[in-house]
Amino acid sequence: MNIEMEITREVNGEDVTFIVGIELEYHRAYRGARDSLCGVLGAGPALEPDEQAELEIESVINTENGHDIELTDSEIETAIEKGWEQLENERDY
Repeated sequence: MNIEMEITREVNGEDVTFIVGIELEYHRAYRGARDSLCGVLGAGPALEPDEQAELEIESVINTENGHDIELTDSEIETAIEKGWEQLENERDY
């Protein structure tokens, strides 16, 4: 999945705003392995934890010049939030 986001950076003492393209990869949730219970496979206690769905940033590129960009922690959080919103919007259609 791809999203675009506007970010502002200080360059030579001036704030410069530009658009970055962010490629996100969706990892679906899955249930961890379970032990058997009274002969029923998978009905017993967890052998490994469940994994929650997550979005992972694969790349961030300045759309103007094609250079890779490193995001700050707050920009990463914003990008992930935008990604979840996009997934939710796509699911609604």
